[in-house]
Amino acid sequence: MLVSLIFKRTYRPNVNTIQWNKTIQNHQSNGNYQQALKLFQLGIEKNTFQPNSVTYLTILDICKELKSLPTVRKIHHLIDESKNLNNDDIQNNPRIRSLLMDVYIKCQDIDSAYKIFQSMNERNLIDYCAIMTGFNHQKQYEKTFELSKQIPASIKYSSPVLCTLILQACIELNKYDDGYKIHQYGKKFLPNNKIFMNELLNFYLKFHQEKQALDIFDKYQNQQTIIDYSLLMKYYNRQYQPDKTIELCYRLKNHSHIQIDHIIYVLVLQAIANGCCLHTSEQIYNQIKKSQTHMDINNALINMYGKLGNLDQAEKIFNSMSKHNIVSYNILLNLYGLYYQSDKALKTYHQMCQHGHQPDDKTYVLLLHTLSQTPNKINDVKRIFSTIEEHKRGPMVTAAMIAALIRAQLFDEVNDLLKKLPKENILFYAMKANSNETNEKFHYPISITNEQLALYDLLMSNIYTYAGLHDRLTNVDEILYENKILKDRLSYSWFERSNGKIEYFKSEQLQLKTCEHTEKLALINALDEQKNSSSPILIGKNHRTCTECHDYFKKVSLSSSQKKVYLRDSTRFHIFSNGTCSCEISS
Repeated sequence: MLVSLIFKRTYRPNVNTIQWNKTIQNHQSNGNYQQALKLFQLGIEKNTFQPNSVTYLTILDICKELKSLPTVRKIHHLIDESKNLNNDDIQNNPRIRSLLMDVYIKCQDIDSAYKIFQSMNERNLIDYCAIMTGFNHQKQYEKTFELSKQIPASIKYSSPVLCTLILQACIELNKYDDGYKIHQYGKKFLPNNKIFMNELLNFYLKFHQEKQALDIFDKYQNQQTIIDYSLLMKYYNRQYQPDKTIELCYRLKNHSHIQIDHIIYVLVLQAIANGCCLHTSEQIYNQIKKSQTHMDINNALINMYGKLGNLDQAEKIFNSMSKHNIVSYNILLNLYGLYYQSDKALKTYHQMCQHGHQPDDKTYVLLLHTLSQTPNKINDVKRIFSTIEEHKRGPMVTAAMIAALIRAQLFDEVNDLLKKLPKENILFYAMKANSNETNEKFHYPISITNEQLALYDLLMSNIYTYAGLHDRLTNVDEILYENKILKDRLSYSWFERSNGKIEYFKSEQLQLKTCEHTEKLALINALDEQKNSSSPILIGKNHRTCTECHDYFKKVSLSSSQKKVYLRDSTRFHIFSNGTCSCEISS
């Protein structure tokens, strides 16, 4: 309607324009955006005033706040049609074009924004920053990277914001050399620009250049922020280096100008859980009790206590929370899987649904895994899987269902599901690589997530348990071990010494054909180090434990009846006491 009205008009100076602009701006300054927009529309309809560049700049600012795409498009048409009125003040105003592009970006219409950008005769730093921000928010990093090649060097390296945006694209596109070049030209922005410094840390950590990241972190100690610490701690948690995360937390305590927030506490609690740090857990918990409670912290505490062998305390924290989210339930389901508590897992799932929480892929994976550990729960497994719409069954959920059916020896149903499993899924290759029909080796994704490793462990464990081949390493194992990082992830064991230091035991074998028994080495050293202590011993391992090591732990628990011995491997939590294991009781 606005467009059709303006077609009938011819441009003429209007003394009312100044007054109308002031009135619209007054509404804007008071936050009455809808009133300002209605006034603008009324003026157009009644032919009361002729909008000028000030009018459109004000209205576009209002559209940024309202984020109404239909309104923006109407205003855009009015601006474009102003050329028919010979109004160069509007049509050739670069500020209007830039602001219009920015409004489209705010409305997440990046295509319209880019068309305006391409139509500009001249582009300034703000224009480049705006369009690249839009591309990055829409995860169109290729466009940011390609556009960066067209920017004159005088503009490209003149702004820390622009350098940060290009660096983000280099991270996502694995362009290390280009990102390194941005660092060299952007050194002049350090340490004053904190956002650029944060992104540089993120860049080097993404490419596993820990030394370069630490050089930046340590060089500018007085300018460090909470974000710098969180980036490093996240990196160390992903790299299975919980001791370094804990060390950073203690170091952060000595920073008087940095306040520890809930994100830092969550990261350090995750590290304590992963590192099996029984001694450190109480020290950190005493600090947390003095701070304000937060749902994320409570969730991390549930995870920590459960993975340290104190499931009762984990449940106590869960039950004390006034509110839960999907993460709370998934953490508890994961713990019930580790402890083989299928009845509690099923009860928690029903409770979650009753409270209106929608299960996600992780919920179903954890639930199917936990229930499948109890033979008489296979019908519950199939019932729950059937409630998931077929198009919503991701590969991880389907793989968990396959593992459950293998455990129940329902191989015909396995074959039916295998036909639907995407070939790029690692678990599909795991099954194919170990079948009798082929000896072919397959290509695997470069990046394998922890969940994929855990599910692969589960699937292979079920296959070999059924076949009676408990200690055999699969063809897939051998392929994974060719990657040094993955070999370390799968092979080492560890425990926390009484001084809070984590001691690791890694396999030195180049080719692994049987279990490397690192958990046995860890237990021998833990017993010697804590021989005068009554504290429990907790050993962590990233792979399945073998029968030989499992029997050794049982013997130790029989001879050390006064000391609790725990083993947490990749699929479950073993509690040894008086020569028996909890997995034998609950199986």
